Amino acid sequence: MDIKEFKIKLDELIINSDIVFISPHIRADYDALASSIAMSLIVKKLGKEAYIIMSDDIDKMEQGMKTIYNEAKELTSFTTKEKAEQILTDNTLLITVDMNKTYLTSCSTFLDKFRDIAIIDHHDPDQDTIATEYQYIMPKLSSASEILTEMMILSNVKITARIADYLLAGIFLDTNKFTKNASSKTMETIYKLTKKGGEIARVTDFFTEDYLADRKIQNLVSKTRFITYTAAIAIGG
Repeated sequence: MDIKEFKIKLDELIINSDIVFISPHIRADYDALASSIAMSLIVKKLGKEAYIIMSDDIDKMEQGMKTIYNEAKELTSFTTKEKAEQILTDNTLLITVDMNKTYLTSCSTFLDKFRDIAIIDHHDPDQDTIATEYQYIMPKLSSASEILTEMMILSNVKITARIADYLLAGIFLDTNKFTKNASSKTMETIYKLTKKGGEIARVTDFFTEDYLADRKIQNLVSKTRFITYTAAIAIGG
């Protein structure tokens, strides 16, 4: 099934659902978060409620991830697995992005309660892959963000500069700064996102924030002086 055929079927599933939940993998990264946000915008374009299930501890996220998460709250809705289980109906659709394994979704304990489940991913399937006929799994592609970029374009969903940055960040991460598993199709996707206003300099800032934070912590550790076997003092500057 090519992406156009999958999109037609996915559109039908979305339109015929009461609510749509989107699940990135647990301990979400840039690709998982960016593709979830993009998927939520596609769902909203079709006139349905979309909720991204994020049960990770936001405070423990990398700084760049926190920035995207806080900005995205203006664009879409986030919920926890507990709240999702409370409000889902017999006619609820679950879309997993950037993962296909039962143990990688925070919904693993109530997957059987969803009317349908659709998978969008770039990781190899195996015996732990969620059982569903609605799968678009493309291991040869760089990232879920690459897939969702194409789906947004096919869905005529506006890709703003901000969304382009998020999707570029997802590709940036999963290709190790565009150096690994970056095909000509990947480079074409990157070009399309920069044409939409995405900027590599802003994308690298997401990761630079995390690097600088790590360096500050390491610098603090290097200045630590133990005053007893159980207590230490570190002075930051």
